[in-house]
Amino acid sequence: MTKRNKWTIGLASFCLSLTLLGGFSTLTKGFTDFSFGSIEEQAGLNATAVENIRFLSETDTMRQDGTMQKEILFTIEPESARDETFSYHLDWNADSSAGKESENWKDGKKAEDYVTYEVKEENSRIVFTCGEAFGHQMKFVMTSVSNPDIRASLTLDYKRKLLSNARIETTPTFAPGKAIQVKVIDEVYSIGTTGEKTKDLKPTIDVTYKDNGTSYDSLFADIIVDGINSQNYKYLGSDYNSPDKLLADMKEKVRNYLLKIPSESGETVFDQATFQSYLTYSYHAYTTYKPIYQESRVSLNEFIKRYQNAYASGSGFHLHVDAEGKATYDNLIALGLSASTLTDISFSDSSIVF
Repeated sequence: MTKRNKWTIGLASFCLSLTLLGGFSTLTKGFTDFSFGSIEEQAGLNATAVENIRFLSETDTMRQDGTMQKEILFTIEPESARDETFSYHLDWNADSSAGKESENWKDGKKAEDYVTYEVKEENSRIVFTCGEAFGHQMKFVMTSVSNPDIRASLTLDYKRKLLSNARIETTPTFAPGKAIQVKVIDEVYSIGTTGEKTKDLKPTIDVTYKDNGTSYDSLFADIIVDGINSQNYKYLGSDYNSPDKLLADMKEKVRNYLLKIPSESGETVFDQATFQSYLTYSYHAYTTYKPIYQESRVSLNEFIKRYQNAYASGSGFHLHVDAEGKATYDNLIALGLSASTLTDISFSDSSIVF
């Protein structure tokens, strides 16, 4: 005869674990990380003969309606006990160690709304069907009516299914008034009782200069030394009498400024005026009744032009992001400025005296 308990269920990853009890013999065997979604992910049932009742793994089926089935075979020993009558029961596992999505997930829910089973006693088979993810471990018990000490139990788990992969979103451009915010879109899992859960992934952000034929130092023009009154300079409010020292400080300022733009928070924006100030200096042009300094933006214009060329050939500041191994991002950062863009108008002296 065939016994049915009609329940509705659904499943994409279905884990079964067997606890076989017979007389004074106890043995635990079962499915490990079984997934209906991919045959390669399935781990078979380790079936071991025990006294009185034995379970064997049978077949796994994906039905046209999208539900998954797990069919197992059981045998009764000895042969003379084949006419034994059994009772069957499926419910949430009350054991405190049972896997669960959350502590109160099963409250107000019925196991039969998620899993159905069909017992085919004439050929010693039980078919479990799952059509919906569930978040608390279930327990199926098969018991001899004449001798309740002879029984077998299965735990039913739903291995969480990956619904969408983690990814990283950002706009890698140093652009006026814009931040380079690194956003991690977390991977999403279904509910379940085993496997990974959706969690808040934290990005590790690394910005370096990638030399693919154009070095960082080569982006900078030499400091003016010819045709000027003396090698005295003003840069960011400080006086310099060494062009080499001025150039070294300029390179460091620009590098440190650009390295801090990409961030998870997006709090730091690319400020065009600040960037320009790091590539602008004044030199001692001539002397009247006082030293006259003239501003030079050669370094600014050359940096913009040379960076654009470097970027086109695969060199430039490189952004690498790792979201706990779940997603990575690698790209060069563009410079959203043009050497032909009007940046300022200024006079060499603020007043004229005749």
